[in-house]
Amino acid sequence: MKIIITSLLFLTAVSGEKDPSCANWKAGVDQLNANRNHPAWPGSGLDFSCKYHPEKCEQIDCVGKFDNPIVGSFQFCWNMVLNHCDNPINMDVSIGIDKFNYKFYERVSHSNKYPLSIQSKNFSVSGVPIHEYVSFTLVKMNDTAVKLGMQLSTEICLPNLGCTVSSKIPLMPDNVVPVSKCQKVTVTPKPKTPRCSGGGGSGAPSVDWSKLLSTTLPPISTTRSATYGKNCSISQLIEQCGQNEMCKQGRCDCTPRYPLCARTGLCQTVENCEMGIIPHIPGITASPHKDPHNGPQTSGPTNKTAVIVGSTLGVIVVLVIVVGVILWKRSRSRYNTHHLLLTEEDTDGII
Repeated sequence: MKIIITSLLFLTAVSGEKDPSCANWKAGVDQLNANRNHPAWPGSGLDFSCKYHPEKCEQIDCVGKFDNPIVGSFQFCWNMVLNHCDNPINMDVSIGIDKFNYKFYERVSHSNKYPLSIQSKNFSVSGVPIHEYVSFTLVKMNDTAVKLGMQLSTEICLPNLGCTVSSKIPLMPDNVVPVSKCQKVTVTPKPKTPRCSGGGGSGAPSVDWSKLLSTTLPPISTTRSATYGKNCSISQLIEQCGQNEMCKQGRCDCTPRYPLCARTGLCQTVENCEMGIIPHIPGITASPHKDPHNGPQTSGPTNKTAVIVGSTLGVIVVLVIVVGVILWKRSRSRYNTHHLLLTEEDTDGII
């Protein structure tokens, strides 16, 4: 780690190594790192590496690389520190993407919303300003539990009609997560330097980028379609391909709406692929997923781990949204410039 946040940031009464609640945070980070390679959507790749902090277990540092034929390749950094001993509780969130010169660093609190657009500028469609915001649920339930969640909202402002806010989209559903017990109320100073000041570069946790994602996707699991890739003929009237498949160039292939999921080996929606949902399809044999690092878990700890993992994946969704905003603004700018040049040429022709 090239930058170490001041030790005052880690003021907690009980060491994370001795507190049983930290086991869930460590399990969350372990689960992230165990499933680090997966396609963000068809044709794309995503890889990241996250670090667990035993001295302050309510903290996650991740660096990663996103690769897409349209967006290209970029590195990102994401850091979260939950200051649950403060009153009111708060969380330091830092995001950095060097390629797009994007930095987000906020100390967030419950129900407040924070703009995602670059340098707080608006982007618009047909001249109508649109604002993207992210908000958080941060509620202390008791001495060892905090309700944590994250939502995305869009604000559209119409002339003379004011602004309307869309319903919040849950990037991470509200859930209760365990935290280490506090012996006293603390006042955590805000770090002077954001942890992701380098956006995946000098200010980010050290990582060997050569070992991060190429365009290679993870191997298909033992759960797979019985017909995908097999020979077929369009001239035959009988159904030769499986669910969500079609005969294409003499072989069974996925339909455009249901791409092949590298995690299940089935043709299904991107959403179901990301959640690991295996639909009931005749001829499919599904092998139950087993975590090699952990034995059987009750629904309680599993849910806590899922929330911690979800918090990181939720921010990765934010990263993709931010990049989309950047690309949209750039393409819009190029379009306006091109349109202006065409207008000037037309005017010259008339004269």
